[in-house]
Amino acid sequence: MMQYLAFLRRETEARSILLAGPITDGGDLIATIILEATTSEDATVSIKANPAVHSGHFLAELYPCFLPALDNVKVEY
Repeated sequence: MMQYLAFLRRETEARSILLAGPITDGGDLIATIILEATTSEDATVSIKANPAVHSGHFLAELYPCFLPALDNVKVEY
């Protein structure tokens, strides 16, 4: 779990992950991550680097989308 949290923090600070968090509605999905990637191949590389996905704890699905700029969003811990 510590490797996963360190990965999330590192990738968020690098602006590769724009948003990450749990889904708490009790459904099949337990978390979501929004990535910044130029291509689906770049996104796939990022997904495979996620320790929780790599270990088999999480199953990742990739859905391309376009979002408004998040340049002014600041991450605070």
